[in-house]
Amino acid sequence: MYFWAICFLIVGIIFIIAPHAVLLLINQYGSLLHFTERIPLNVEYFWLALAGSMMMVISYLSYKGGQDPSNHVAIRAVLICKLASSLFFLIGAVRTHNELYLIGTAVDFMIFTVIFFFYNGIKV
Repeated sequence: MYFWAICFLIVGIIFIIAPHAVLLLINQYGSLLHFTERIPLNVEYFWLALAGSMMMVISYLSYKGGQDPSNHVAIRAVLICKLASSLFFLIGAVRTHNELYLIGTAVDFMIFTVIFFFYNGIKV
């Protein structure tokens, strides 16, 4: 869980100090996969504040789960966040007809799956 705490913290900081970096990276990755759509860069910072704060919260929850693996509340909260964001990315792909959102679905669902299997392995 410490690994995930660091990852979420770094990505949260990137969201805050370089808000377009993640979207530019997804758009470049989409080009390599020959996706025709792009995700437009966001000029509104309302969603940035929410995404950045969510990353800080799940970073903290991951840290607490790493400190005490029997802290089921913290670990389950991280699992809920990752499963929900996977679902929201999927909904975004369907609603916008933009397959690039599926990259977010795949990444977050993979994180959910890894944490879920490790969590089930240590669950007391």
